[in-house]
Amino acid sequence: MLYVLHEIHNILEKRAQVDTVYLDFAKAFDNVSHDLLLVKLHNFGIRGNLLRWFGDYLSGRLQRVTVLGVTSEPLPVLSGVPQGSILGPLLFLIYVNDLPKATSFDTTVTMFADDTKCHRPLRNLQDTKILQQDLDKITNWCHDWRMDLNQTKNISIKTPARETRNTNATNGILLEVAKYKTVSYQNSFYVRVANVWNTLPYLIREANKTVVFFKFCLMKHYNNLTKEIYNPEDPRTFKSVCVK
Repeated sequence: MLYVLHEIHNILEKRAQVDTVYLDFAKAFDNVSHDLLLVKLHNFGIRGNLLRWFGDYLSGRLQRVTVLGVTSEPLPVLSGVPQGSILGPLLFLIYVNDLPKATSFDTTVTMFADDTKCHRPLRNLQDTKILQQDLDKITNWCHDWRMDLNQTKNISIKTPARETRNTNATNGILLEVAKYKTVSYQNSFYVRVANVWNTLPYLIREANKTVVFFKFCLMKHYNNLTKEIYNPEDPRTFKSVCVK
């Protein structure tokens, strides 16, 4: 996440717009094809007995569901990496490791587990077309490797260049990417990334929430607090400690 923010900052310093697309894989860990995963392991140089061991590790698994004490018939698990295992996350990373290679130069794809972001500096309309082509290449990669993108959760954030932040010069720059919803901000790893790098409105909202919370607590426990903090029979009591 820090790498992405640093990259966006550098692009903005060069007075270029940045478009960041957040991609969401539908059931990412469950859709990993066992056969195609073995192909990728082979491409990584895993051969012989070790490759056969991985094949045995992935195959022959059964799954069933129990509801109100009634258990279904076991069915074979045809795809997916074993979740909760040590090898599961590693195998998934191996499976999606070559996704960034599907895009062109100057389009950056960053990944952390199944969290995927694609961003590119936009200096002209040609860059917009290239970004669209790269998104199409990512879609084709997903089709080739039997991964599905959750179209309802794929979003894009447009961060305009500094000199155009208060104009409409960049409106509609990604109209061709109709399947990606454009939003003003996105939360990623507990960090809010906004299309305009101004954190003041966000900080004001969070501060107001804190003030409301404390006011609620004080109103709810006001009588108890005043009895403990302020004794009207003792004039030496510091009265201003109780906030109304």
